[in-house]
Amino acid sequence: MIDFNEIPYTNDTWELFGRDFLRERGFFIESPPDRGPDGGKDLLVTERLRGNLNRYNFRWLVSCKHFAKSANSVSEKDEPNILERVSSFKADGFIGFYSTLSSSGLNTRLRELRNNKNIKDYSIFDHKAIENLLVMAGYSHLLMRYFPNSYKATKPLHLIFEEYEPLFCRACGKDILMALFESAGHSANIVSAYKWDQEKNIYSIHDVYCCCKKCNSSLESSYRT
Repeated sequence: MIDFNEIPYTNDTWELFGRDFLRERGFFIESPPDRGPDGGKDLLVTERLRGNLNRYNFRWLVSCKHFAKSANSVSEKDEPNILERVSSFKADGFIGFYSTLSSSGLNTRLRELRNNKNIKDYSIFDHKAIENLLVMAGYSHLLMRYFPNSYKATKPLHLIFEEYEPLFCRACGKDILMALFESAGHSANIVSAYKWDQEKNIYSIHDVYCCCKKCNSSLESSYRT
C-alpha cells in the first residue's frame, strides 16, 4: 500500500521521518537526528510511563534502518553491540525503526537481552506496523509529507478524536472503515430513513445509519414492514 522507496536513501530523511512518527506516537524527542558520528543511535526518545503510585521516564535508543530498496531484513550484523549502545546512552530499551523487517536472529538477540534483564524492553516498528499506523491511526499528514504518491493512491483516515473510533455496519456489525482498507471492492452507505408525519404533513427523519452496501437491502425492507 505504501511505497517506502519514496523516501531517498542518500540523506537523513528516514531518520527525520522516524522522529516525526515517534513524536506523533507520544514520545518526547530527547536527541534528534544529526550529522556526523552518532555513537550507534539515530534518536533518543523518552516515554512517560505511569504506575499505580508513581510516574517515571523510560528512555529508548532508536536505530533507523532504511533497506526498502534491497528489501533485506535488518540482521544482527546491521545492529552490532546493542547492549553497549543502550548502556552508553543510559537508555532503558531499544527501538528498531525499519522500512523492512527484523531478522529472526536479531529478534532472538533482543529477546535474550530482555530476558536476561540487560535491557528493560525492546520494540520493532517494521514496514507493516508503520504502514498500518500511517493509514489507520490518523497520521495522514505524515503520509502526505513523506509519501505523497502513496497518499494519492490510498484512502487514509483523518483523525478527528484522540483515538480511533470504529464505524460499525448496522446489519452485520463489521467495522466499515477497516473493511474499506482490507478490500478494494468494499463499499458502504450512509442512509437516512424518513417517516410521514401526518400532523405536520411532511416527511421527517426517522433514523440515520451506516451499513455495508450489500446489507442495505435487508435494512430497507425492515423499515417497509
